[in-house]
Amino acid sequence: MEFDDNESPEATAESEARKQSTFRTREKEWLKRLKAMQGKQLLVICGANHITPFCELLKSSYFNVVVECELWE
Repeated sequence: MEFDDNESPEATAESEARKQSTFRTREKEWLKRLKAMQGKQLLVICGANHITPFCELLKSSYFNVVVECELWE
């Protein structure tokens, strides 16, 4: 989708949708790699944009998840 006005609400929404889509793709790749490490204790450090969706993805794949801090500065 192309926009002449990159400040329009439609362009902003499309940009955010594309960004979120790439985040979900990245998280699926992380999950794939974590599954390959079965039986090991893992520490995952990720940005705040990934906390909730990645935790949900991990939990749906039967990982035990402990979030130490959701927004650390």
